[in-house]
Amino acid sequence: MLIGGQLPGVRCQSETAGKDPFRDWHYCSPLSLTCQASDITVEVATDFGKLLRDSGISGTFDPKSVRVAELKSNEGSPVEIPSIYVPTPSSSQEGGQRGRVRFRVRHGTSSRSYRIYFDLVENGEKPVVNYGDACSELTFVDNGGFERADKEGKTPESWELPKRAGGFLDTSQVHTGSRSIRLHAADKGQVASFGIPGMGALRVEPGERYSVRFWTRGQDLTDRGLIVSVYWYDVSKRYLSHEKLKEVSGPSWEWRLFDQNLTVPPEAQEARIFVSSYAAHGYLWIDDVSIAPLALPELKALRTVAPEEPARAEPEVPK
Repeated sequence: MLIGGQLPGVRCQSETAGKDPFRDWHYCSPLSLTCQASDITVEVATDFGKLLRDSGISGTFDPKSVRVAELKSNEGSPVEIPSIYVPTPSSSQEGGQRGRVRFRVRHGTSSRSYRIYFDLVENGEKPVVNYGDACSELTFVDNGGFERADKEGKTPESWELPKRAGGFLDTSQVHTGSRSIRLHAADKGQVASFGIPGMGALRVEPGERYSVRFWTRGQDLTDRGLIVSVYWYDVSKRYLSHEKLKEVSGPSWEWRLFDQNLTVPPEAQEARIFVSSYAAHGYLWIDDVSIAPLALPELKALRTVAPEEPARAEPEVPK
């Protein structure tokens, strides 16, 4: 089970159904993000003070006002989604103007559009709302601890475990939580393989850098017990190149962290990481898988939102 950093922050959720939840807000910043094959958790770097200053707006930034909304073409109003704003500790003397906004991006085939709403204290108090731990950790891997599984408990959600690949959901050895993946080659000379991320490939852009992390445990392995490789593909899903990231031949080891940074090569648009074992004897376990970008997207523009004016009562006419 992946344990996300429970950072202090303001969690928020929609309070209004069927109405524009941002009718009382004054400012927003537009954002477009690439979808992945599974739901992911993203972080966006923010400097609300700079956005306000660059637009010539004075006042006191309200950290409680930060909200995230997705723009959907088939719906008139922006739809608020679970999020958490985490101010940078060093910005506490500035009223928490700098920080990170964390939220979930639904899976898809292209990109999604969002607005980050915020306001000033002078424009009225905004309610503190709570979404619990709906978006507790930055990761481009869904269900990286394999805790959510089908009813039979054989296949983790958002992952593929083809029988021919020699991967199995296991409860006998875990790094955290109650489940892990066990690899075991069916016969000598054959390979057991496990693909990351679980569904499809990671959508990337040339020059981007990512951190890949997971934990492994080996028991009585023979031959090539652990091999980690990354494969790169172009926009048409054609193979470009691959590189071996790590190979371990030792027979046994306790839980050990694999942690490596990747740089996307020219022309690459998709990546797939494979954890493999040629050992027909012994077992290899994998747990707590995570992929995260090393550079965060940033908010760069401010838009003024016209708040909805309250309805005025009609004056009574003397009878």
